[in-house]
Amino acid sequence: MLNKLSKIIKDLWWKSGNHKSLTFFEKYLFACLRFFEFFYKVGFKVVQSIKIYRGQKTVSGLKIISVGNLTVGGTGKTVFIQFLATFLDVSKCAIVSRGYASRSTGKNLLVCDGKNIYHSPEECGDEPYMLAQALKIVTATGSNRFNSCLLVRELWGKIEYVLLDDGYQNYQLKKDLDILIVDARFPLGFNGLCLPAGNLREADYLRADLIIVSHADLVTSDQIDKIKTQIFDKFDADKILLGKHRAVGLFQAGDTQMPSEYFENKKFMIAAGIGSFSGFVESVENFGIKVGKCLEFEDHHSYSSQDIDQIIQDMTQKKMDGVVVTQKDWVKLSKIISDEDRLKIFVFRIEFEFLYQSQYSLFSQFLSSKLDLF
Repeated sequence: MLNKLSKIIKDLWWKSGNHKSLTFFEKYLFACLRFFEFFYKVGFKVVQSIKIYRGQKTVSGLKIISVGNLTVGGTGKTVFIQFLATFLDVSKCAIVSRGYASRSTGKNLLVCDGKNIYHSPEECGDEPYMLAQALKIVTATGSNRFNSCLLVRELWGKIEYVLLDDGYQNYQLKKDLDILIVDARFPLGFNGLCLPAGNLREADYLRADLIIVSHADLVTSDQIDKIKTQIFDKFDADKILLGKHRAVGLFQAGDTQMPSEYFENKKFMIAAGIGSFSGFVESVENFGIKVGKCLEFEDHHSYSSQDIDQIIQDMTQKKMDGVVVTQKDWVKLSKIISDEDRLKIFVFRIEFEFLYQSQYSLFSQFLSSKLDLF
């Protein structure tokens, strides 16, 4: 029931841009959501004020770099964290995450020590697990980010940087750098409104030190200009940098990269539970993969054997040649899928990169001056 209601509301976020196209029921529901949006914004401000009043804690010996966003749902934050950790040197970095949608109920967990992973995706959250697995990076989760930072510092003296995953709304820690990720297609969410009327958590971008515009290759130069001069007009335009997601390829069972000739005359089904499902579908299609069917799950969906049966059954009935999933979905699916079925699953990998070399150079210069890298 809750999943159905959630889907109805998310669909309404998309459709609300054209109010005249809404049915009577949708207009009524949207009016109710706008009513509750007022109370959400008031509540957000109250909680924010309390957190600011409590003050920020400093973790000596570590530089805290926050990567976050204004919206719920995907903007490319996790892919950028992978890029940032590599840029700074994975061996000098640790990732600290809240562990959203995990079963740990906020406990501080050491997910990875840089070599070994000690918890499942269900225990620590799918995104921290995925990052730990992909980068072999020190990773800790828990609702108390300060304690996670202390854990990292005490155990690994060589760590210099803590990458605070989804940290824009975190006021507990004093940050050395606050990076905000926005989607070029929806810079202020789908309709510019806050929860529950839209997918904005907040609209205040001025706390950021740097704004990274992801998917900048999917919009026009006029739209980029509008982002810089109108939407984020109070922000220094030189600190708004453009990036994109580069497709790495299709990997069978998450391991074996398939040549482009393999999927030239084939059709695939997409199954995923991520914040930006439509964006993922678009990326797969832009890579040249023919999509015959899509199966969308809730973000951070906890997959069951029944889900796998449904996915394989739909693929077979529609005569698809395989199922394309995200890296985040694969970390959970790989734990429960059979050896036979796993060969029908193809993981679509992407990487973040800046749109132009000049943007990369500006980013490098900014971090060097901000963090005293060189």
